[in-house]
Amino acid sequence: MNRLRQVRKQKEITLKEVAEDTGISGDVIGKYEREEREPKKETWIKLADYYCVPVAYLMGLPDGLVQHINKTQTMTIDDVKSNRLRELRKKLGFTRKQVSEDMKECGIDIPPSTLSSYEKGERNPKIDKLEDLAFYYRVPLSYLKGDPMNFEELQELVIDWAYERNIIDVKKMPKQFMKVTEELGELAEGINKDNQGQIKDSLGDILVTLIILSKDLDVDLLDCLKGAYDVIKDRTGKTINGVFVKESDLHE
Repeated sequence: MNRLRQVRKQKEITLKEVAEDTGISGDVIGKYEREEREPKKETWIKLADYYCVPVAYLMGLPDGLVQHINKTQTMTIDDVKSNRLRELRKKLGFTRKQVSEDMKECGIDIPPSTLSSYEKGERNPKIDKLEDLAFYYRVPLSYLKGDPMNFEELQELVIDWAYERNIIDVKKMPKQFMKVTEELGELAEGINKDNQGQIKDSLGDILVTLIILSKDLDVDLLDCLKGAYDVIKDRTGKTINGVFVKESDLHE
């Protein structure tokens, strides 16, 4: 069974919206979802691109096979850019007309039809328009360009995310500290079970909780990291059984 309807419902998109955005009629999409009709290869690719999921996943293949197939699939920078513009708008729950009108209040003039062509990848925004869109959606320009984000940019996105949900609050700092310890426990469990997926997720969650905790404490996590590196960069010592022991401790 394919995942067309499941993915559309998860993203809270109507058949009408999919039809308008992809150029595939709502009636046909409905038949695809009910498996009364099989999409052609190019249609699977178009819908997977639209929903920002692998083709294999959308087709309903098992997760392990999806991961294997996905390694061979590539997307162009323009694909990534158009996907991210659409995802950001959907996250706000706005129509293109609402986004266009809202941007006008910020002094940005991009008609709904132009937004549509950007999202569908039919037209590439010039750098000034891309900067305007990044400003409006409150994301780094590199994110919209499809470039890898650096730590500072990711940290700002996490902080914005936390502020939007009223998580950052000095009064909630003890609870946030407990979240850090909980994620450390999840990491320990993942290591003990040799579960690479859990290890990766836990490390990411630990970083998120530390960023939020550092904001509660009014310190910059990157400054803390730089400070720690400045301390260890010239440190001498010896690695014993996989553990680095600094020079001063070797003689105790």
